[in-house]
This record gives sequence, C-alpha cells and structure tokens, in this order.
Amino acid sequence: MSKQGIHKYAWAIAQHESHGTTSDHVYNQFNANDPPKEQPNLGPPDGWGIFQIDRSSEDGFTTTKETYNWKENTYAAIEKLDEKKR
Repeated sequence: MSKQGIHKYAWAIAQHESHGTTSDHVYNQFNANDPPKEQPNLGPPDGWGIFQIDRSSEDGFTTTKETYNWKENTYAAIEKLDEKKR
C-alpha cells in the first residue's frame, strides 16, 4: 500500500475523532458544543485536536502546537500513519 493509500483515510479518521457529541460531519480542533466551549478538543484518555493525538502512553506528551494548531495536529497524525505503515 502506498502512502497515498494510507492517507486517503485521514479525512474519515479526523471526522470521527473530532465530531464530539454533534452528529454533523465536521472537523473540530476546538470544542464546538461540548463544555468547556472553545477550548481545545479533548477526548479520553488524552487525545487532543482534530485527530485526537494521544501521546501520553507512547511518545511523551502532545505538544502545545499540536493541541492548538490544526495543521500541526494533522502533521502529527500523518506522521503516526506513516509510522504504522512502516
């Protein structure tokens, strides 16, 4: 499978991981409806942002950039997909 093959699923992963309690297919770096509103999107056990990057049990901690910046969050997710492929 090529990198393109793995990356084509990224949009679906981001949608699933970031929608919160809404049924809409949206991408949320920050909480749209769930309290605390307008804070970085957090899901259990320690997932942050659009892709719910969770490094607490693996590589240390999610960086501030990955938590607050959707591009950095996405780059970290793509890096993780590449790592899984290897």
